Amino acid sequence: MSPSKHTRIDFSDHFTVKVGMPTLSKSYVLPTKTFAARSNLFKSALSSRWRTGDKPIELQDVGVAAFETYVHCVIYNEIDLTYADNRNHPPFLAMIDVYSLADRMLDSYTVNLAVDSMLSAARDMNYWPDDVVLSNMHNSAAEGSQLRKLAIDWALHEWPEDDLYPETLTENLPGEMLVDIFPVCSGSAHTSVQGATPISTMKVIRNVIGWLLVRQSSGGADYPAHLPREPWRETDPPQAKHFINDPTHLVLSALKSITLTNPTTALDSSNKILYLRPDAAKPQVSIVSGGGSGHEPSFAAFVGPGLLSAAVAGTIFASPSAEQIRRCILQRVEKSRGVLVVVMNYTGDVLNFGMAVEKAKAAGFEVEMVVMADDAGVGRSKGGKVGRRGIAGTVLVHKIAGALAASGAALKDVYEVAKVVAENTVSIGSSLSHVHVPGREAGEEDELKKDEVEIGMGIHNEDGSERATTDLPGTVKTMLKYMLDQSDKERAFINISKSEETVLLVNNLGGVSVLEMGGITIEVVNQLGSDYGIKPVRILSGTFMTSLNGLGFSISLLRLTDAGVGKSLLELLDAPAEAAGWAAPIKTSTWTKPPTETREASQDADVESKPSNITIDPSQASKALNAALDRVIKAEPDITRYDTVVGDGDCGIGLKRGAEGVKQHLSKASSIKDAAQFVDGITSVIETTMDGTSGALYAIFLNALANGLRQQSSSESKSADPAIWAKALQNANESLSSYTPAQPGDRTLIDALSPFVEELTKSGDLSKAAQAADEGSKKTKGMKASLGRTVYVGGSGYEEVPDPGAYGLAEFFTGLAEGSR
Repeated sequence: MSPSKHTRIDFSDHFTVKVGMPTLSKSYVLPTKTFAARSNLFKSALSSRWRTGDKPIELQDVGVAAFETYVHCVIYNEIDLTYADNRNHPPFLAMIDVYSLADRMLDSYTVNLAVDSMLSAARDMNYWPDDVVLSNMHNSAAEGSQLRKLAIDWALHEWPEDDLYPETLTENLPGEMLVDIFPVCSGSAHTSVQGATPISTMKVIRNVIGWLLVRQSSGGADYPAHLPREPWRETDPPQAKHFINDPTHLVLSALKSITLTNPTTALDSSNKILYLRPDAAKPQVSIVSGGGSGHEPSFAAFVGPGLLSAAVAGTIFASPSAEQIRRCILQRVEKSRGVLVVVMNYTGDVLNFGMAVEKAKAAGFEVEMVVMADDAGVGRSKGGKVGRRGIAGTVLVHKIAGALAASGAALKDVYEVAKVVAENTVSIGSSLSHVHVPGREAGEEDELKKDEVEIGMGIHNEDGSERATTDLPGTVKTMLKYMLDQSDKERAFINISKSEETVLLVNNLGGVSVLEMGGITIEVVNQLGSDYGIKPVRILSGTFMTSLNGLGFSISLLRLTDAGVGKSLLELLDAPAEAAGWAAPIKTSTWTKPPTETREASQDADVESKPSNITIDPSQASKALNAALDRVIKAEPDITRYDTVVGDGDCGIGLKRGAEGVKQHLSKASSIKDAAQFVDGITSVIETTMDGTSGALYAIFLNALANGLRQQSSSESKSADPAIWAKALQNANESLSSYTPAQPGDRTLIDALSPFVEELTKSGDLSKAAQAADEGSKKTKGMKASLGRTVYVGGSGYEEVPDPGAYGLAEFFTGLAEGSR
């Protein structure tokens, strides 16, 4: 029950509260019963468990004026605004003070009273808070609190849209508040204190974000990393489904898995450090790296002999702490020869790794640090004093420095070679989509349009240099221009001449198929050669540094130069490494003296087509076959429809493609009179025009048919009659049964083929054999499949249609019989 105004106060039991700093403090005697009932903090402080005699409760960091307002509020159930400021902020700041103090006192009644008073004051005075008030509201309350929700509502509903942009409104607006506002605009769950729906939210947030972009480009306030740039853009959401949605569990599980795939490694779970086991680590310079998780196999999967000594993992896309890194350097790696730390150029990583390095140096250890900044997507103006980002070229530093350290080199040499590699490497990435971070709400990402590619995008969803509507050749052309165009004064970070040797690294950002990566690699190599005259002496293509499941790739080029350490960069790159994530198995000797021979031959040279001495009339055979093939082509729509019901819909197209190919072949085969050679020619066409299961079955059958004809050859030439064809067909049928378990009744093309062969063998009548095939095909209607794609595609349509393969073959045999008359 809430207290009423002017409640009779009982001072029979009281306590003392001392408010303010000692030199400016003021004491108050308050009624125990009243304040203990209202404030859970006072209730606990006054309990027998905590109270010590009559010693006052001290609130040193509470202002006297604010506390007196709070006392007035508890006793009279109203907010006393006599001390409210005269700074053109009608009493909102005083109400915020009351709210904040009541929240601290664990007094929910006064918290609600403060919020209600703010709403009433706004309505009564027709005054809506400006940026100063809203900033105070946001900073004075916890995430998800009533006050923050009210601030967000007012920001969305009551600010004049034209005033959102000017500096006077936004200069004091916390970036965290904008991050809170955005999910409301993008449709995330948010309970409005006022119960209203945001109006013109896209225009509002567009102005706010536009201001942020202006400030960012001018070196002003930091842009929140995960706040989208253009939320009003119509896009498809990124892939937001994951098998593991708990990011903490995900990171630890991934780290533990590396110890299973590489027995030389061990895991410090508490600090997320993967390190080389002491009995696998010989005395050498230790190489330490790391960063946010989500870039696997970087960094932990590169731990192993010949590469990294340890890797420190942060949470997804966030730097590990300085303490994690300090523990790694001081406790988890060999330090007798010194330690080299390699870190990518991101503010959090550089600061935390740098702090740990300085602590290690202060403890008396020899430690050096190299910062990798190879991203050409960031120009000189945009990079400013911070410089370029570090991306996939970092793994080349890891590998080359790791190999030199493993050879026993001193720290100064390992440090020098790492710097040389870093200074001579340039990279850029591009992606078709931003990634979704497990554990975050879907839709927080600024997604690209379907036909867009973001060129220069970073590995943490950072903006790229441009968005373009282009194909792969156009994307690669733009990427290489950013990397190598010496007229681009914003970039031109390194100059690679045609005569200089290079290493090319084509890196999968996580979501590109291996098949597509092959096509991307070919495109990059071809354009490097044709447009720049660059022919890399090493080409590494694979997954080295990802952005979770990023649908993109990056290109890195390393200019090979003499590092002055007694070993070439190429030799160090080729050196073996036992790391689960390193995927470059080709030895130096293979690269240096690659095999040159090939097995070149014409398409027909490897097959000797022997005659069978069994002759046919090629014109009559072509006439009959063309009639059969025309019937198959005509039946294609029905075959496709049947296969769409019970399969994947490609049977009709496959048969039509094969039939058209054979028809084209027959127009050029009028001189072939040998039966086996005539079948050989048709078989070659089937093998090249029909794929999938049916293509293989037909090819096997026809090869066996030609073999069956040759088995009946004799020294004297003879004409092919029905008996010869029947025997050859029996041989083909038996051979086919060696490769498929299909039998009549399994709902396959065998249901048409077997009756045809049996009847032709029995009667020698082609028309009867064709009729038997047709009847066999019709019987498959309603027959449940036990083989083929239909078995696992499932469905109930088989009751209504025949097997498409059997139907197509029956149509062929019917046409063959008609054409032979």
